[in-house]
Amino acid sequence: VTDSLAPISYCCGCKKRPRDDETKKEPNRYFDVQLLKDPIYLVILISNCTCAISYTNFIILVPSYAQEQGFDKSLGAYLLSIIS
Repeated sequence: VTDSLAPISYCCGCKKRPRDDETKKEPNRYFDVQLLKDPIYLVILISNCTCAISYTNFIILVPSYAQEQGFDKSLGAYLLSIIS
C-alpha cells in the first residue's frame, strides 16, 4: 500500500526514499500510465464502473418492473422519482 502513495511516505516511522528511476522519469502530460499498475486504483476504477453500469440498468428497468407488479404508469414514474 505504501508504494502506491506519494514518493515520500512514512512506514513504521521511517521515511521511504524514492527510487532513482522514479524521480528521473518524465511523467506523461495527459495520463499517468503508472496508475494502471496500482491495485488500489484498479479496485476503485472497476467498482465505480460496475456501479455506474448497474445503476443505469436498474433505473431503466424499474418502471417496467413496477408495471409487471400491477402498478400503473404514473405510479411507476413516481417510484422512479422516489428512487432517484
